[in-house]
Amino acid sequence: MAYKHNIFYNNKYNSKNIINIFYNKSNIDINERKAFIYDIKSKNETTILNKFKNIIINIKFHIEFRNKLKEERCPTKINERINFNKKIRLFKGVINFFLFQIYIFINIILCANSNEITIKTIGNEKKNILNSDFTPQPNQIYVNEILYSINNENEIEELEDRENNIRMIWDNQIEDCTSMFNGLDNIIEVDLSNFDSSKVTSMKNMFYDCTNIISITFNNIDTSLVNSMESIFMNCESLISLDLSGINTKSLKNMNYMFYNCKSLISLNLNNFNTSLVYTMAQLFAKCSSIKALDLSSFNTSKLGIMTKIFAECNELTSIDISHFDLSEAFYMTSMFENCNKLTYINMANLDISKVYYIEYLFYNCSNLEFIDFTNFTESSSIDKDTMFEGVPDNFSYCIILFQKSFIIFKNFF
Repeated sequence: MAYKHNIFYNNKYNSKNIINIFYNKSNIDINERKAFIYDIKSKNETTILNKFKNIIINIKFHIEFRNKLKEERCPTKINERINFNKKIRLFKGVINFFLFQIYIFINIILCANSNEITIKTIGNEKKNILNSDFTPQPNQIYVNEILYSINNENEIEELEDRENNIRMIWDNQIEDCTSMFNGLDNIIEVDLSNFDSSKVTSMKNMFYDCTNIISITFNNIDTSLVNSMESIFMNCESLISLDLSGINTKSLKNMNYMFYNCKSLISLNLNNFNTSLVYTMAQLFAKCSSIKALDLSSFNTSKLGIMTKIFAECNELTSIDISHFDLSEAFYMTSMFENCNKLTYINMANLDISKVYYIEYLFYNCSNLEFIDFTNFTESSSIDKDTMFEGVPDNFSYCIILFQKSFIIFKNFF
């Protein structure tokens, strides 16, 4: 009992002595140990807890200090720990590097799968920016980088009296682009580079009657599921150039009126354009009155059946080579070159038209036609050769008698 006050009030026991008490060291008097235990049992609870907090902190410090002394006496363990820490840091660095790469990859994927179309419009009138019948509506619209909301008629109000840049963003993928911008004469540019078209199956009439559009960008667009581009650029009268060399058209079947009446079109890149499933090209380039040359060397026409007026009224076209066309399934070739009044040369060598039933007015009103190559040409027994050459100028000499499977060349007769 006499030791109680010495323990707690005279600070006789520091943290080191407390450790010795718990470890039952021999240099601690047995009576002191008993007094310590007695004080724990009899002293006020709050006082004991506060005292023990300090004791525990000191015990922890002494244990850590003791471990440190042991390490200092064992340099081998220190080196092992240093090497281990280095390995841990290296491992963490590698993990962070790969996490960063994954982050970058995810962002690239997210950007690649964005669903955004950018257009440029002219004028400050209240105009539609999408065909009124088109669905789904964009979830966000930015006009000159300001967020807008469209009304029920798909109209943007308060456009500035200048060119306006409009971004339309969809949260979900679009599956049908039919008539998307049909009839919108205020649009002058369209950029589809960030448009997710991976599920789109139809682009029919997409830019039909966009009479003031001058530029359409198709970079990175996925059109692998699109089966119809019928009239997609029909009546785009201001369109000057178009590059379709980078799009995937492996599913395309319908190309009717695709470039019909693109009367300002001068440059058209169709390299790598896949037409292996296309069965109809009626009036494909009809009324492209400014185009002077067409490279169709990539065309696979093995499924092609309908070619009606495909080059009709291409008034600046001077020559055309379709000798590589596979027309073994073709049956409709009426007025293919009708009113191509500057056309002087046509290469039709090696063509097989044995299944063709309709071939009337094939060269109708080709007033400057000078040379046609029919080398190895396979004709159809059912066609009327007189109607085939109906409308050919009088000064163009042809010989029906020699029109056989082997060889025939028609030239001007002076």
